[in-house]
Parts: sequence; C-alpha cells; structure tokens
Amino acid sequence: MNFVKRLVYSLAVEKGAESPLIRQVAQRTAHMERHAVKRHSLWLSAAYAEVKRDVSNLWSKLQEGSRKENDPQERISHAKKSCEDKSGVPRD
Repeated sequence: MNFVKRLVYSLAVEKGAESPLIRQVAQRTAHMERHAVKRHSLWLSAAYAEVKRDVSNLWSKLQEGSRKENDPQERISHAKKSCEDKSGVPRD
C-alpha cells in the first residue's frame, strides 16, 4: 500500500493536486487502504485473541506446575509414581 501512496503523491506533486485525475486516484487509494485496514484488522484482532488465550493457558500451566513442585506431598507422590512407571511394580 505504501508503494501506491508514494506513486500517487509523486504524481500529485508532478502534475498538480488540482488535477481531477490525481484527485480521483487519491480518493480511490484512500478507499482501498481503509478497506484493507478494516479487513485485516479483524484478522489481526482474532489472531491476537488466539495468541493471548494460548499464552494465558501456558501461564496457568506453569503456575500450576510451580505450585505442585513446592508442595511436599505432591513431590512424594510424583516420586512414587516415577518409581512405579520405571519398574512396573508399585512401591510403597
């Protein structure tokens, strides 16, 4: 879009801003740019919401894992489960 803007502006400077053709091209360019911003802003806001949700979920999992690591009972049960998984025989 910047290329089109630069082209329109350079033509406007060369030919004069009062030219009906230049004015019409500038209006069409502005309309195209507004339309593109509206269309892509919806996509960007949806992408932002998805990323925000993913980050929030990961943050929750990290906090949950941190709480479990600091809980002595959770450490003991995790160690027991780890031993059971390796040997296949439950240990008490």
